Amino acid sequence: MKNLKEFVKNSAKTVYVRLSSKEIAEKFLHDAEMQGFTFPDGTKPTEHRPDGFFALQHDMTMNYIGAMGRIAYQCHADSIIPLDYKEFLRK
Repeated sequence: MKNLKEFVKNSAKTVYVRLSSKEIAEKFLHDAEMQGFTFPDGTKPTEHRPDGFFALQHDMTMNYIGAMGRIAYQCHADSIIPLDYKEFLRK
């Protein structure tokens, strides 16, 4: 399993994760939970519905990304680190 925790801690910015399918999203939620990520309210990632995009914070929290975040991901905004999880797993 690739180490999301180390990737996020070594990134200077918030990591925006793109999930290309429901299967990849479910794997991501499971992997994030196994590595200690939670939602700000303390709930586990697998307690939430899969989605196409999530943000990972340095404090080991994560959240859904809305329309503006999706645009930032697609435009390669300077304020984020874009990560395609399927590609991340291949490396």
